[in-house]
Amino acid sequence: SGDELVIDISTGEITFAANPDFETKFSYTATVTVTDGTNPVTQEITVTVSDVNESPSFTSAASFTAPENQLAIGTAAATDPDADATLAYSISVDELVIDASTGAITFAANPDFETTSSYTATVTVTDGTNPVTQEITVTVSDVNESPSFTSAASFTAPENQLTVETATATDPDADATLAYSISGDELVIDASTGAITFAANPDFETT
Repeated sequence: SGDELVIDISTGEITFAANPDFETKFSYTATVTVTDGTNPVTQEITVTVSDVNESPSFTSAASFTAPENQLAIGTAAATDPDADATLAYSISVDELVIDASTGAITFAANPDFETTSSYTATVTVTDGTNPVTQEITVTVSDVNESPSFTSAASFTAPENQLTVETATATDPDADATLAYSISGDELVIDASTGAITFAANPDFETT
């Protein structure tokens, strides 16, 4: 009786109508009837489902995006049908680090978009018996970084002429266009080149 179990009317072989799940239902009862065409006889049966260690599965995406110059990336997540399973995570490359318990993924060192803009790795999660892997890609997003001066802070220039020196700077962003300015009105700077000149010929004896 019932529709969760199926019996072959000729051989008596009993099967489940659908794959059973121990975590959902672990015991079934039914009445089996056998007849010779005239005399039916019944038997109450119980089918106990035994637990099988099932593999975990990833629920997190395979792609992450994180800005450069910081460590955080995201979290690899997985579930296991076995309620008492304890999951442990690992990762295949040295440039990335994963927390074995939480699955939190970080860079081993602050990434630089201008040096490496993408990382690939294999994340493994295991319940202690069944390891499962997922290939992930981490894309590093570009952040507008500040320029820095490479020229000295002190210059020496002869009197009675205009040329001083050139202020120079670099920017980690390859496509950056730098513009220079200067305070006061005694010195002039070229906004594009950084060349510094006197506004008027200096006189050592005066200034």
